[in-house]
Amino acid sequence: MEVDSVTDEVLSARTNGDKDPYKSEGQIILKIEKFSEFARESLGNRRLSDPVYIRGLPWRILAIVREMGRPAGCRCLGYFLQCNNGNQDPSWSCSAKATLKILAQKPEEENHVRQVTHVFHAKMDDWGYAQFMTFESIMNPEEGWYDQKEDAIILLVYVKADPPLGVKIDEERLKSLQGIKEKEKEIEINNSDGNLSKIKEELENLKKSKEKCEKQLTKKLKENKEIYERLAQNANQLAIINEENIKLKEENERLKNFNEYEEEIKVILLYVHIICI
Repeated sequence: MEVDSVTDEVLSARTNGDKDPYKSEGQIILKIEKFSEFARESLGNRRLSDPVYIRGLPWRILAIVREMGRPAGCRCLGYFLQCNNGNQDPSWSCSAKATLKILAQKPEEENHVRQVTHVFHAKMDDWGYAQFMTFESIMNPEEGWYDQKEDAIILLVYVKADPPLGVKIDEERLKSLQGIKEKEKEIEINNSDGNLSKIKEELENLKKSKEKCEKQLTKKLKENKEIYERLAQNANQLAIINEENIKLKEENERLKNFNEYEEEIKVILLYVHIICI
């Protein structure tokens, strides 16, 4: 498991609080700091997480310093899920399934995970493992569960609970919560409508921009066509002029030849006239 994944799970648990206290499932987190000191504390010493409300009941992680029977004197972590602690009313109960984790805090290492199923009630309001794991195993640097630098471990529990029995639901709070949910949904819809209006406005602007570009392009093409036609016309005129120039040159050559021939005739006639005299 990557370190980023640990961060994601922790953030998910921290944001999974009392926003909806009647949700059917949720996550609880407990970071035990100064863990090396906790492991040396007296048997029975404990740490409790902040409560997370699920099905309207408070749920906590309970960590306790315990001792293994074998080998004697070997200390271990007691890891429990606690529900509705302090409510001594014998009529309440709540069935739940839970996943208890010690999160890996090193890349490529796995979380240590165990499952529990239990019906919580006044006489048995916590459930889990009295000997979840020895402190020695938890703090083994090769496993990756113990952050030696911060001297801490992270416990995370995912809970999925059935509706509780014998519990009076706070109708006013539930109604208020439903009102908040409806308001949030309304805000979300309004935001969606606002985004839709913004998108429509952007599309309209794009359409206008496209039409403007098309008009400019059409105008430019027309201008280029006129220039081409003028050039073509000029080229045609140049060709005609060039052809006329060639004809004029040919005519000039013939005229020149004729003049030379006329001069020769005059010389011959003069010569004949002299002979006749």
